[in-house]
Amino acid sequence: MRQKRDDVRAAIELATPSILLLQETKLADISSFLASAFLPATLRSFVFKPSTGASGGILTAWDDRHLRLVQHSVDDFSITTTFSWRADDLSFTIINVYGPCQHDLKQDFLDSLNQKIALISGPVGILGDFNLIRTPRDKSSGNFNAAEASLFNWFIDNLGLIEILLLDRQFTWSNQQNPPILARLDRVLVNQDWSLALPDSTLTSSARPTSDHVPLHLTASSKAPRSKKFRMENSWLTHPSFAYLANANWNSVGPAHTHLSPVGRLCLRLKRVRASARVWARDLKLPSIYLLNCRAVISLFDRLEEHRHLSVLERRLCSLAKTTLIQKNSNKATYWRQRAKIKNCVLGDENTRYFHLCASGRLRKNQIKNLEDQDGNVIFPHQAKAAILHSFFKDLLGTPVTSTDHLDLSTLVSSTSLSPSEASALVCPFSLKKFGLPSSP
Repeated sequence: MRQKRDDVRAAIELATPSILLLQETKLADISSFLASAFLPATLRSFVFKPSTGASGGILTAWDDRHLRLVQHSVDDFSITTTFSWRADDLSFTIINVYGPCQHDLKQDFLDSLNQKIALISGPVGILGDFNLIRTPRDKSSGNFNAAEASLFNWFIDNLGLIEILLLDRQFTWSNQQNPPILARLDRVLVNQDWSLALPDSTLTSSARPTSDHVPLHLTASSKAPRSKKFRMENSWLTHPSFAYLANANWNSVGPAHTHLSPVGRLCLRLKRVRASARVWARDLKLPSIYLLNCRAVISLFDRLEEHRHLSVLERRLCSLAKTTLIQKNSNKATYWRQRAKIKNCVLGDENTRYFHLCASGRLRKNQIKNLEDQDGNVIFPHQAKAAILHSFFKDLLGTPVTSTDHLDLSTLVSSTSLSPSEASALVCPFSLKKFGLPSSP
């Protein structure tokens, strides 16, 4: 038992999580002394549900240096905790679930979650061992309970939940027999508010130290991921400094570059504008930061006005903040509309929330969960998927060969040029005889 606790602690310390969720602890009571045996020093704040005999038991632990517990509750199948980030006051709810193995209790389990989630506002993540599968592909054996899968899928669809796909493997549980039975029992489900507040959410797995379940690692960020490739933002066009920057770099290609062809000068102009825009964009704040600052200024002057009259400069600053707020709201809508890549929106042209969801959904679709190699094996690890893609496109494109052909445009033009008599025949007037019509008398 001590060795198992040491292995669990080593795995947790390697992952360095801000929040830890454990299921099937098999512990009827967890004291601070016992928790120190398997929890790192950074995760000594915890809430737990006692096990029933030698089965069950749930624990949620967190790093109180970064997170503040707002409220929590414990029921038969889950622990619900609401946290607030100390850095930016972002609040979200985590539901740590351990679904029952008994078939007659699965409906009660889903009904309990359904009622709980309906009462929670804001970002919600449901994580843990559901002891349910959604499709036959989620289990290696042919033993598939279609009725239970239908209940689980209805629960997800009814609440509009989104599953964060596991990117590097297909199954999360093994019965550790020979041959083993594998299943996908552990999942991460989030609501639309989570997708809006934490659009960059990815799920990966770690090595399994002692448990029959694979440890899952959820990474969630409030910042939209930025590609290393340069992409022009439409919202930049409304920024005064960008117009000056683009014009200066465009006009920097002039008489000193007459040795280049027109196409070469055009490419040089585009490269200089791109390089300067990339550097300029690094110091550019996202629209959401401007919105937060403008609202803070407006709120400050509104409260100050309740106690005294504002000066001329204060009124001017407040008016400038309101004008900037309107402009940045427009820039934010443009920012997410460009990422959504949807031209016609029946929900409203300025519906930033809709476009934000479209962009976040497209990000998850663009992630390649697995690939199949030439032998029909399903590959999940990232490096192996990269090797398959590299080999495929290398075989498709082939090996570059040095070309010995030289194109002489003057020879090509001279060989196809017309003689004077041939050229005059092309511009002479048409006659009715050429159309097979009788000539006029």
